Amino acid sequence: MKQPTPNLSEEIQTEDNKFIVWKEKHPKAEFVLSFDNGIIEILRDANSEDFEIMADFFNVSTEQIEVAVKFVQEREQIYEKMKQDIELRWVENPLTSQEELDMGVYIESIEPQVSEAVLSFRKKGYNTSTSGSCGLGDKQRIGFEDELGDIVLDEKFIEELKEKGVNVEIGDKIIDLIFKKFTPLQEIIKIWDELISFLPDLDTKAEECSAPRAKRFRENQNKLKYFESPESVHSKEKIKSVFENLLGLDDWETLEEINDERGLCVWSIKASNKDGSHKEYEYKRGGMHKGRKPSEIGHVPQDDIYCEAIDKDGRMDFDEMGLVAIYKDKVWRNAEKSDE
Repeated sequence: MKQPTPNLSEEIQTEDNKFIVWKEKHPKAEFVLSFDNGIIEILRDANSEDFEIMADFFNVSTEQIEVAVKFVQEREQIYEKMKQDIELRWVENPLTSQEELDMGVYIESIEPQVSEAVLSFRKKGYNTSTSGSCGLGDKQRIGFEDELGDIVLDEKFIEELKEKGVNVEIGDKIIDLIFKKFTPLQEIIKIWDELISFLPDLDTKAEECSAPRAKRFRENQNKLKYFESPESVHSKEKIKSVFENLLGLDDWETLEEINDERGLCVWSIKASNKDGSHKEYEYKRGGMHKGRKPSEIGHVPQDDIYCEAIDKDGRMDFDEMGLVAIYKDKVWRNAEKSDE
């Protein structure tokens, strides 16, 4: 049986790799390094002055350390860009394409060096399940829900990849690209593209990804569809009525109002008391819109009104804070009575 090609993530280990006391070898380090987590931090912040020390410590060449550092640092840049893109997508365009719905993920959530490959695999009928960087980033993997069967790649293609320092490993449900040399993102994309060209078309439509996170993603999308529909938008007159008739407010001033092309997103008001204390109420339309914060990513908020109470000295009154009204079953309700 053919033995898997070891990658840098496997080589940069010691006999006992549960905990490596890096600070014993490197005076600048201030923490105990565990292979699972700490090594990424060490490599991410490394510079050329560290390569020789690290190579000696991990018993590998300085060239291998340099390659690992480049992969880790590029991956960190990719992840930071992905985070920004996902936050922007979640707020500005939360509904998916059919391809994204089937995959159970936004395309922005798939690492860019494999995103086009995942789409191409699915167009050929392959049911993808996972994708992206493994280890230090020197291994790129695409996983599948079904066994791949016998896949034969062009020998010339394989040899050309080896000359570039790239090995291909095909398992029952995975395909790995393993890099001995640093390879830029665009070159990785080209390798996947050429590899896919050798795979047969299954003449069938790829199925929905069955992973739990994909199912949760589709459930959230069903909720979002309502919040993106015209019926979910409340007029300013309607919210004014909720302030007055449900919450009993008769005198207030507007602090903030946010509208988008569909109507009112956010309306914040301040109701003052004679003793100098006041309460701030904030209505937010359900779903995602420009009135939402990136921190709200990952769930689908409801239509609601939240209250903050501030005493005459400017301190928060936590006993009076919280959700005061929600829109449920097409009716605005007092939050305390919403379960009745």
